[in-house]
Amino acid sequence: MWKEIRYELYKLLKDRFLLEILILIFMVSFVMTAGAEITIETFLQKSFLPEIIVSLYAALAVARNFENKSIMYPVLAGNSRLKIIISQLVAIVFSAEILNLAFPLYEILRFPQYLLKDSPFIILNYLVLGIFLASLGLCMGWIFKKTGVAIIGTIIFHIISLFLMNNEKISEVTMRIFPIGIMKFLIEDRTGGCLYLIPWIWSVALLLLAIVIAQNSDL
Repeated sequence: MWKEIRYELYKLLKDRFLLEILILIFMVSFVMTAGAEITIETFLQKSFLPEIIVSLYAALAVARNFENKSIMYPVLAGNSRLKIIISQLVAIVFSAEILNLAFPLYEILRFPQYLLKDSPFIILNYLVLGIFLASLGLCMGWIFKKTGVAIIGTIIFHIISLFLMNNEKISEVTMRIFPIGIMKFLIEDRTGGCLYLIPWIWSVALLLLAIVIAQNSDL
């Protein structure tokens, strides 16, 4: 298993694409908060786009394995599909956490007078959210197996979740269902610690769905 994990990590870390996405997130962060007075509320409002970018990266990284046929290397080496999925998840979570923490760390360093005192709590929430974003991208990559379609599927998921979380009639409920809404709710309110279970439930459910798809799909 460790050999497969090292292989997946090596593929992602040697690829310049990870660095390019990291630079993109820093640029987006700078542009979105340039000249703005940063508070916890505005920080959370502007964090949505970097979070989308992270999940798109994860979906694209997984789907590219099918387009360039590199998914066949671990298969031909005799690895089970479960091992392949777990190895991919570990590697994607690692790289997604790097990307997902870029925005909060950058903003904390830029505006310590507003965010530094809340930084441990912010970082904890972003770590949990990063696992969900990686699991979402992994699942989309295995469902669609094509980069363009996986990206579209991920965008549609975010559009639907954003629409539901901003619907005045149901936002009180949906903000406590979708992990991005939960993280923002917890950072602002710091109550309802049991809500931390929901992002983990999402992540496990997405992983199980990816495993089921992998076990029943042709490569």
